[in-house]
Amino acid sequence: MYESEAKRKESFVNTTIDAKRRSTWRWPSTTIAVPRRSLVEFSPLQKPNFGDLALCQVVSVGANTFIENSVGCNMSIFPGTVFVGCFAPRYALDEFEGRVPTVLDEGSEVALLNRGGTIGEVVSRNSNHKAPTMVRVLSFFKDRHGRVANLKNFGKRSSSNPFTEPSDRTLIVVVGTSMNSGKSSTAKAITYGLTATGHNVVAAKATGQGARRDVLLMKAAGATHICDFTDFGYPSTYMLEQGEMKRLFWKIYNDLYARAGEGGFMVIELADGILQRETAMLLRDPLVSQRIGHLVFSCCDSLSAVAGVEALRKQFGLETTAISGPAANSELGLKEVAQFLGAFPAFNNMVMDSKLISSFLTKPRPGGSAAVAGKSAQTIEKIVSEKESLEFVYAPEEASLTRDDYSA
Repeated sequence: MYESEAKRKESFVNTTIDAKRRSTWRWPSTTIAVPRRSLVEFSPLQKPNFGDLALCQVVSVGANTFIENSVGCNMSIFPGTVFVGCFAPRYALDEFEGRVPTVLDEGSEVALLNRGGTIGEVVSRNSNHKAPTMVRVLSFFKDRHGRVANLKNFGKRSSSNPFTEPSDRTLIVVVGTSMNSGKSSTAKAITYGLTATGHNVVAAKATGQGARRDVLLMKAAGATHICDFTDFGYPSTYMLEQGEMKRLFWKIYNDLYARAGEGGFMVIELADGILQRETAMLLRDPLVSQRIGHLVFSCCDSLSAVAGVEALRKQFGLETTAISGPAANSELGLKEVAQFLGAFPAFNNMVMDSKLISSFLTKPRPGGSAAVAGKSAQTIEKIVSEKESLEFVYAPEEASLTRDDYSA
């Protein structure tokens, strides 16, 4: 099925790459910033670094049965499929934790860590998840400058300086309890709700693993501009040094700001849950938190809604504007939340009620920011409607506990 070892080695020794050969490979979404013509020559195997690009061949198909391209098309893969992979670590509670290998021997295999084409070594795996798809690294690449091709050398430019000036744009940050808590669906609903009521929205994902699906959801919902960290040369944000993570965030923020327009809205999703390293790092940064106009919390169930809202206030000094996700898509879940948080704004991210969503997010917060700087929580104004609906948390008179009771 595969080339003989001798022939394979010979074909990847200082060989110039032509356009025809490049066209036969799969190009995953993580490589979106890489001009195909920039990979000009094969390079021998070496110790991989974060962001290094490599030509890979599928050996066995496991958890990932396809690779996503830059426009969101899922391209099926099979033993023998050749694609351009990118070395990166991964953090995924429901799937894998991965890292960049410290050694890469001739003929050794690595794992396909996600649909976006990141590759690496699996450190741990969720017991409910299948074993990874395994690939063989055939060769590294050289770019036009004779360097080993690395994604970080192709990222687009944007200022990494923190934005501290008064702003007429509103930043909405979407966070959640964990992976698969509905954050991307919530960001999509917010984008649709605001654009459907006449507002310009630009959107991004600032942390996580390289894959285009989440930001493409926001584009499909009406965002006029989208980006994520892969556009800036990062296949993943897991284990970035704190200063580098913050600089990357401001690159994304400034890119969105330039395109939001006067009175526009910037929606940024942060991956995984609020306890995840890089997400927590950004939420705790004073310069970041002061720019957050609204914080929307997507949660799996009623307990995580209550615990998450309180953790955001007490541990991060941030007030939540509204909750969404599976916890807010259930009438029973909303009733449970109401027993502890009282009449708390919520919306169903599967319903796309643009009027409701817009009513939450177009009204500035007191002080202009979600940051409370250690002050006691402010009671969030209950939005009064003529008729109770599932999009609002119920606050039955007989409920024995209120939000203040729980906070005490």
